[in-house]
Amino acid sequence: MIPAEVFFPGKFYKERMATLHAFTPGKSLHSLNYPEVNIQQFKKERGIFGITRDIINYMSLSPNLAQIVALDTFTGSGNHGRRNIFFDEKSNDFYGIDLKRAFLKNLGRLAYENIKKMYAEKSFTSRQIDALKIYRDTLKKLIVKNPPNDTCRKLDVLVKTTTLNNKFVPLTHNSVKKSKEMIFQSHNSAKNLVILLDEIIRKSIQ
Repeated sequence: MIPAEVFFPGKFYKERMATLHAFTPGKSLHSLNYPEVNIQQFKKERGIFGITRDIINYMSLSPNLAQIVALDTFTGSGNHGRRNIFFDEKSNDFYGIDLKRAFLKNLGRLAYENIKKMYAEKSFTSRQIDALKIYRDTLKKLIVKNPPNDTCRKLDVLVKTTTLNNKFVPLTHNSVKKSKEMIFQSHNSAKNLVILLDEIIRKSIQ
């Protein structure tokens, strides 16, 4: 984490905090001209509001994609478009970068509503169910390992460590408060979503 007001090569906005990313294998789907795969769960311009059946189909292509979608649902991050998903042709693995829009939206609630509606309209295929199992299992791990109070404490530490002598505050009090509210809402929504997925998966194997 690079504090606000600290210069670093490649940092475009000196007055803002920034992150230094570790090396990510592969190249972005956008630069590779990889076949149409897009797991972005929120894109107002494209009319995407939460998980879709297309996204579930993309999740079935690789366990990595299902895990990334679960992470986005849990954190409310709608920023994993084709430029922020990397594919390593050597290992055949996918990687997601950039979580700068985390805890801005309750994607867990949208996922619950969308999946419930999808299932009511048409049953999921066996391949889609396999993807949803990985998605559900990843959500369960995230729920257990990231209690909302702990995440809020980490956010407080982040805010304190990214200011410089209290001269510049990159996150306003109001935005931090809203993020904390979303952290709790997202955690609760993820738990409800897991219950729904458990029911759908159980019925699919009966």
